[in-house]
Amino acid sequence: MAFNNLHFSPNIVKIVFIVGTKNSGKTTAAEYIVGELARLGYKVGTVKHIHHEFTIDTEGKDTYRMRKAGASMVVSISPSEVAVMRRPEDEDNEFKKVAQQMSSEGFDFLVVEGFKMLSGGIHQGFKILTCKTKEELDELLTELPQIDAISGIVSEKLSRVEYQGVPLVAIPRDGGRLIDMLLSGR
Repeated sequence: MAFNNLHFSPNIVKIVFIVGTKNSGKTTAAEYIVGELARLGYKVGTVKHIHHEFTIDTEGKDTYRMRKAGASMVVSISPSEVAVMRRPEDEDNEFKKVAQQMSSEGFDFLVVEGFKMLSGGIHQGFKILTCKTKEELDELLTELPQIDAISGIVSEKLSRVEYQGVPLVAIPRDGGRLIDMLLSGR
């Protein structure tokens, strides 16, 4: 995937990427960050990268039938939720569109779970790496530049406050320190 020339409006104060291996604590970290920032009064949006074919639509339902008939976009609106369904052009373009939309709607933070390759190509934003073992950590630190914090299962196993100069943050135990880092810009 080519993620060059991605520029976001300054309205998004901070993009937080959470990348790592499967079942390593990405969602736990995202959930904690979203909850704490929302509790502090920030408007927070999230983007989740799903590696396999996925649809929220249900076969046989009206929205499914409209998409099957050829609609390029189907929007469902209820009193409690709005769902927009469309085929993505490509992942990097879709991410850019969503980030720009959230920016134009005044979001303070965008928490991104996944998009490991995208996070390496974007130099703005705060990057959190999660993994299960020290071996995974060593491998991913060589693949992914500019990691700002390490969390996930490995952060519970290593009894230190940083690893190779990168802060280790176990959630929820050290979560407050992570939120402070996000709010201070480091």
